[in-house]
Amino acid sequence: MANKQVVYVDERDLVVGAGTIEKALEKGYAVRIVRIFITNHKRKILLQQRSSNIKNYPLKWDQSAGGHVDEAESYHQAAKRELFEEMGISNIDLQQVCKYFTVEPYKDYSRKRHNVIYIGNYDGEVKIDNHEVSDYKWLSFDRLNAWINNSPDDFTNGFIDAYSRLYKLLK
Repeated sequence: MANKQVVYVDERDLVVGAGTIEKALEKGYAVRIVRIFITNHKRKILLQQRSSNIKNYPLKWDQSAGGHVDEAESYHQAAKRELFEEMGISNIDLQQVCKYFTVEPYKDYSRKRHNVIYIGNYDGEVKIDNHEVSDYKWLSFDRLNAWINNSPDDFTNGFIDAYSRLYKLLK
């Protein structure tokens, strides 16, 4: 995992190279990110709690799955891979919902990301990767909205932004 090469892109999402996340930050490159939201037939949304092993936002709640797009990989391929790696979910239809660009302060750098949100429906078993995920839960949209309003620090910043975009589109 340590030698994964992620895609570097410019602000128009054109590929300019590949390398480590750390080098992308140092050089000011943008990277590609996928964010996957899974719902079930009860209209509940699947959330994951990030593992304490994760450097950024340990033990914070996040979307169902997500991560960087690797070199020679499409957004859709990355979404399928991340969903399987983190939650053990495969063979479901994922639909792209939206794409947006963000710039976020991070330590001494600016974290630049092209984010693509996917949504899918699933009612099967979840098998978390304990290295990346410490827990998961299914919540109604109403309960999730109340939790976010009452305790926003329980979540990653990226999740709150992505979820608010998704929620507006689903209304």
